[in-house]
Amino acid sequence: MVNIVLSKVFNGLWFNLGELFKDIGNDSQALIFFDKVLQSDPANFTAMYTISEIYRNNGESDEALTYLNNLLKSHPEIAETWHVKGYFLPENKKEEKDECFKKALKFYRDNLEKNPDNELVLFNQGKILAYFEKFKEAINSYDKSLELEPRNFEAWKDKGYIYTKLENYEEAVKCFDETLKLKANDPPTWGGKGHALNHLKEYYKAIACFNRALEFDPNYIPAYYGKSFVFDDIKEYEEAVDCCDQILDIDPEEENAWYFITLYLGSLREYSEALEAIEEAININPEKPGYWSLKSWTLKNLKKYSEALKCINKAIELEEDSYLWGSKGSVLKAMNKYPEALNCFDKVLAMDPEDPRAWHSKGNLMKEMGKIKEANNCFQQAIKYYDQLIEEDPEDNYDWNGKSDVLLELERYEDALECVNKSLKLDPHYESSLNLKGCILRNMERYHDSLKYFDEAIEIYPDEAYWWYEKGRSLCGLKQYDEALKLFNKTLKLDAEHKEALYAKGIVLGELGKKDESRKCFQMIIDINPYFYLAKKSLENIKSKERE
Repeated sequence: MVNIVLSKVFNGLWFNLGELFKDIGNDSQALIFFDKVLQSDPANFTAMYTISEIYRNNGESDEALTYLNNLLKSHPEIAETWHVKGYFLPENKKEEKDECFKKALKFYRDNLEKNPDNELVLFNQGKILAYFEKFKEAINSYDKSLELEPRNFEAWKDKGYIYTKLENYEEAVKCFDETLKLKANDPPTWGGKGHALNHLKEYYKAIACFNRALEFDPNYIPAYYGKSFVFDDIKEYEEAVDCCDQILDIDPEEENAWYFITLYLGSLREYSEALEAIEEAININPEKPGYWSLKSWTLKNLKKYSEALKCINKAIELEEDSYLWGSKGSVLKAMNKYPEALNCFDKVLAMDPEDPRAWHSKGNLMKEMGKIKEANNCFQQAIKYYDQLIEEDPEDNYDWNGKSDVLLELERYEDALECVNKSLKLDPHYESSLNLKGCILRNMERYHDSLKYFDEAIEIYPDEAYWWYEKGRSLCGLKQYDEALKLFNKTLKLDAEHKEALYAKGIVLGELGKKDESRKCFQMIIDINPYFYLAKKSLENIKSKERE
C-alpha cells in the first residue's frame, strides 16, 4: 500500500515537472519527466497524449506515431495507447484511425467488466462512442462517469457538444453552464455555449459568450468564427467580415477566413471584392474544390460566365460531387447553353435521384424550353423529395422556400403561399422567401400587396436588375403599362441581356400597340437564347397575325 501511495506521489511530481518544462518551452526535459510517468503507469492517457502532442507540435508527427507504436509493442492491451494513436492518425487514414478506436473501445469495455466504477475509463469510453456517433451510449457513459466524479468539467463539456450535434440546444447550454461552474476561464466552453445560443436565436447572448472566450484568449480563432456566424444570421455582414479580418490578423494563412469573407461580401453584393477574397483562399490551398466552386459562383454574379465555367470544371476535376454538377448546370443555363445544362442536372440525378433541387432546376429548364409536361413531372418529383426533407427537419426554412417555389410553378398559389409563410416564420428576413411571397401574391392578383415586397427590396438593392423587373410585372397586372415599360427599361439598363425583362417589354409594347418594337424584343431574346420558348411563340403569333 505504501509503495502504491509513493508511486502516485512521484507520478504526480513527474507529471507536474513535465508540464512545467513544457510550458517554458524545454520540450526535451519535459519528455523525460512524462516518460518517467509512463514507466510506472503505462496507461496514463494524459502523459501519453502530451508526449505525442510535443512531437507533433515540433513537426515530428511520424515520431509521435513511432513512439505510440513502440508502446503498443510492449503493452498492446492498453486501451489508452490505442485511443491516443487514433487521435494522432491523420484523417486520410480513416480506416486505421477507426480500427485504433475500436480496439481502444474493446479494451475499455473489458476494463469496465472488471471494474464498472472506473470513472476515467467511463469518460474515455464516452469520447470514443461520440466519435462513432453513438451519441445516446456516449451520454450514458459520461453520465456514469459524472456520478462518480461530478467535477470532471471535460465530461460536461463533451456532453454539451453531443447535445449540440443532436440539435438539443437547451440541454447543450445546461451542460456548458455546468462546465463553466467548474472552469469559468475555458474559451472552448464559452464558444460551445455561444454556438448553442445562436441556434436558439439568442443572438446577442451568443455574441456575449464569444466575447467572454476572447477575454480569456484574445487569439482564440473559433470565437471569431462563431461571432461571424451570428452576424451572418442577423444580416450584419460588415461585422461578420470584420470578425474574419481579425482572424487573419492572428493567422494570415487561415484560408477559411477568406472563404467566409467571400460569402459575406457576396451577401453585400460586393462581388469584385468577394472575388479578391476567394482568390486569396485559393492561393493558400488550390486543391480545395469548395473554393473553386465559390469562385465560380462569384464570377457568375459578375456575369463572367466563361471564367465561372472554368472554375466549376476545376472543382469537379478535384471532386466528383453532385452539388458541383448542379452548380455547373446553373452556369451553363446562365450562358444559355440549355442542352449542356440539362445534361448536368441529369448527372446530378444519376448520382442522387432524391435531390429536390436538381428536379426543380431541371423542371425550370424544361418549362423555359416549352416542354410543359416534362417540366411538371420534374416539379412533382421535386415536391415529393422536398416533403421528405421537411419531414426529417421541419425547421429548415430553405426546404419550405424550395417547395413554395415549385408550387408557384405549378400554379398552386394557395399552397405556395402557405409554404412561403412557413419559411418566413422560421426566418423573417430570408430574401428569397420575401421575393417569392411577392411573386405569389402577384399571381394571386394581389398586385398592390406584392408591390410592397418589391419596393422594400429596391430600397435595399437599387442596382439589382431583378427587383425592377418584378415590380414591373406587378404594374402590368394593374395595367399600368407605361410605368411598367419604364421599369423594364431600367432593368435592361442594369442587365442588357435580361431575357425575362426583354420578353415582358415585348408584351407591354404589344399591349401599347407598338408591334414593330415588340417584335424586335422577341427577336433579340431568340438571338440571345434560341431555347426561350415563350419568345419564339410570341414571335410566331405576330407573324401569324400578319399573314392573316
